[in-house]
Amino acid sequence: MAIARMKRIRVISMAARREELLKGLLHLGCVEISEPEERLSDPEWAALLRRNGSDPAKIKGELAQAHTALDAVSRYGETKEGLFIQRRSVPEAVFLSDAALEEAKAESERICALLRELSRLENEENRLESRRAGLLPWKELDLPLEESGSACTSFRLEVCPAGVNLEEVRAALEDTAADVLEISADKQQLYTLLLSHKAEEEQAQERLRPFNFSVTSFQGVTGTAAENIAALDRQLEENRAAQEAVTEQLRASGASRDSLRLYADRLEAEAAR
Repeated sequence: MAIARMKRIRVISMAARREELLKGLLHLGCVEISEPEERLSDPEWAALLRRNGSDPAKIKGELAQAHTALDAVSRYGETKEGLFIQRRSVPEAVFLSDAALEEAKAESERICALLRELSRLENEENRLESRRAGLLPWKELDLPLEESGSACTSFRLEVCPAGVNLEEVRAALEDTAADVLEISADKQQLYTLLLSHKAEEEQAQERLRPFNFSVTSFQGVTGTAAENIAALDRQLEENRAAQEAVTEQLRASGASRDSLRLYADRLEAEAAR
């Protein structure tokens, strides 16, 4: 098959006719447009010409947003796609309609805003779950987490490796005014409460050091662990309900699929222009 010979043309127009000219060339579909790398060598023309740049970054940003919205419609929208995408004919007036463009742009922005809100809610859910997991080992401790002791006694939440024998720990504390109570245990750690006389707390901590005890605390948390877990459960329930509401809106966005595809095609054409 012979290779068609290509012709190179240079187009010069009044700046006020730029958009009209470019749209006309785009409509013809027979030229590939590129901006000149340098001015014309003719000094008479060079004095009259200036390069009129476009804003491709803005168009590319809108195009990326449109594709994100389309991906969301495909993922959440209640639409079924066949093995092959059915192409449909679109009148030029519809394709180039500024009103349709603005409507599709608003829908694209709305869907992307829903995606951001869903992401925020998912991150919040993870944060709440993490806080809940941290409190769960202390659920049976009937002591407000902000309590650190009384006039003469000290309360310290302590964790140590699961293999530590608490009888050996108590033996190490035998001649001190201190005791260790087990609150719960899992495969990795023991969760304990150290009770000691304030005057002997430092000595008790020294006795615990060989057993790899470490103090834990919950800054800014008041009330018992069980009370805080219950509050977190309510927040998680509200969060998941909010996620479901946003997801439902994304499911309903399936009706926008065709207009968003047209919008993306229009932006592709704008980017090429």
